[in-house]
Amino acid sequence: MRKDFKDRQIEVVISYGHFLRIWHSALPEFVVGKVSTFTKCSICTSLKEERRMATTNTERTAVQELQDMHIKHVQLSRRHYHDSRERARLNPHLENTIIIDGMDQSKTNLPSLLVEDKSTKPKARLRTHLTGVLLHTNSPGGMESFVFVDILNVPHDSNLNLNVLVQVLLLEDSHGKRGQKLNVQMDNCFRENKNRYILAFGLLLVEFGIYSSVEFNFLPVGHTHEDVDQLFSRIAEKLRHNDVYTLEELHEVVENSYTPRVLVRQLFGSDLWDIKSWLLPHLKPIGNHSKPHHFLFKKVNGAARMYYRMWCCDPWRPNNVEGPDAEIDIPDEEQCEGLSLFKSIPEVTTIPTRVIPSLEKNRP
Repeated sequence: MRKDFKDRQIEVVISYGHFLRIWHSALPEFVVGKVSTFTKCSICTSLKEERRMATTNTERTAVQELQDMHIKHVQLSRRHYHDSRERARLNPHLENTIIIDGMDQSKTNLPSLLVEDKSTKPKARLRTHLTGVLLHTNSPGGMESFVFVDILNVPHDSNLNLNVLVQVLLLEDSHGKRGQKLNVQMDNCFRENKNRYILAFGLLLVEFGIYSSVEFNFLPVGHTHEDVDQLFSRIAEKLRHNDVYTLEELHEVVENSYTPRVLVRQLFGSDLWDIKSWLLPHLKPIGNHSKPHHFLFKKVNGAARMYYRMWCCDPWRPNNVEGPDAEIDIPDEEQCEGLSLFKSIPEVTTIPTRVIPSLEKNRP
């Protein structure tokens, strides 16, 4: 309100600090709750509402038990990622762990100015988007960090993340650090991550013998804050202390914002393969893949198969075993046939077409 008065050149009677002192002394019980901009977990929200509506201690206890179980599952899944991260740092030739996520693009629009005035604030900005990747390995600091920059000239769908993943895997292979198993932690977004194209690509990494097994893990919406967000936090902090006008200056700020030093790459539409269109003719229709949070790809009798489970403490599905032996942690090749996502396997010699770039989404 005070800022609005100043912008309208209305005389400010008291300072902001004096206003706060009056507030705390006269209305100490009046508190403005903090509002998080992060998407809320639907399960947490519904359980919180159920607990609020409960009328008896028995009902409240039952809801509390469900809340505790949900939080326990989330914590175990988070620990599952942390454990795979540590294994990759100790033995990168056996296991690789990668986390991929996107940064809030409103913080990186250009120019990014320390001080805005009436002449600059209403001006259009070049919208940019940053995709961050941490590759956990035995490098100094235990990881290598990457940021891929685009100007919304490519669709933000599974093609974007597939190309980012391919580039990181190629860099990893060129450094002689490709392991036997790959773990990838991703955001629980259907459009970009948890869809049949991403799952099919994981299956192909095993089918083509690039990895002996691949695991994709997705934390539930509202619980996805992880170590890659620390990278984004450092970039945002660096931007708060620097005027940035051009993409080259943005690259420089990003490179120097984090330890280890960030490898920054600009993504142009002509650089990206249209992997979705390359995969589509070979894929079977699949459904109900939005609920599980863990997917495993592993060869069974010479063919790559997919398994899934809701939480990391659950047994892999599907399995053909009845009785207590069905509660297995790793698929048994003799007992589990798994799922095939392909009608036919794409020829390894065929090459995808390029993504057609467009700046339509960057119009003011």
